[in-house]
Amino acid sequence: MNAQKFERAFYAKPDLREVKVEQNRTDDEVLADLIQEIKEKPDLHKMLIKLLAD
Repeated sequence: MNAQKFERAFYAKPDLREVKVEQNRTDDEVLADLIQEIKEKPDLHKMLIKLLAD
């Protein structure tokens, strides 16, 4: 498969699923969820430390 055919096939059918975003969350709730996710995933924690160090 050449690059042009791949590109056409890859972009032919966009993901049309509906994305639902919660609108009623406070900044504190979003931050708490982010902190919890960072605690649960060591790779995210390492990435954050590296980004903050630069």
